Amino acid sequence: MRAVYIICIIVIVLFLIGMVKIKLDVSYEDDEEVRAILRLLFLKFRLLPLKNKKPKKEKNKNEEKAVLEKKQIKKEEHNKQKQSFGELLEMVKVFLDPLPDFLKSLSKGLKIKKLKVIWCIAKEDADQTAILYGKSCAIFYSVLGILNSFFDVDMDKIRIYPDFIGEQSFCNVFFRLQIRIGRLLMSGLKYLAAVFMKLINNNLKSLKRVKKQRRGKNESYN
Repeated sequence: MRAVYIICIIVIVLFLIGMVKIKLDVSYEDDEEVRAILRLLFLKFRLLPLKNKKPKKEKNKNEEKAVLEKKQIKKEEHNKQKQSFGELLEMVKVFLDPLPDFLKSLSKGLKIKKLKVIWCIAKEDADQTAILYGKSCAIFYSVLGILNSFFDVDMDKIRIYPDFIGEQSFCNVFFRLQIRIGRLLMSGLKYLAAVFMKLINNNLKSLKRVKKQRRGKNESYN
C-alpha cells in the first residue's frame, strides 16, 4: 500500500507541475528596446534587453597572432571532419520533418494574452497619412487573423488611428505568451521521440545499403 501512496503522490505532483504556466511578457515602446521578461510562478527572468557586456581587454600583437593561428588550425580540422552535403541535408531533414507536428501540438496550448497595441500613424502630408493608415490596418488585421487561426488571442486594447496634425508616428505594443509546462514537455518529448525514430530508420537504411553493396561486390568477384 505504501508503494501505491508514493505513486499517487508522484502523479499528483507531476500533474500540479504540468499545470504551472510559463509566461513571457513582451513589450515595445517607441524609440526603446524590446523588453522580454520570463515569468515562472513568483520568479522573473529578464531576457531582453541584454546586459551590456564588459569591454574586452586589449591584446598585444603576439596574443592576437596566437589566437589567429589557433582559429586557423581549428578551421582546418573542421573542414577535414566536415560531412558531405548529402549527409548534411539528410540530417537537417530528420529534424525538420517532425517540426510541423511539434508546432501544431504546441499551438494548441500556446495563448497570446493581454494584447495591447496603440499605433499612431502620421506623415507630413494628409493624403500620405490616410494611405499609410489604410495599408497599416490591412496588414495588421491580416496578421491578427492568421494568429487567431493558430493561437487563442486575448485582445486587451487595439487602437490604430491616423494623426493628420502631427508629423511623427509612434507605436506601443504589449502581449503575453502563455503555455503550461505539461503541454511544453509533452510536445517536446513527442518531437524528440520522432527525431530519434527517424535517426534509427536512417541508420537501418544505411546498414542495408552497405550490406547490399558488399553483397554485390562479393557476387562480382565470384
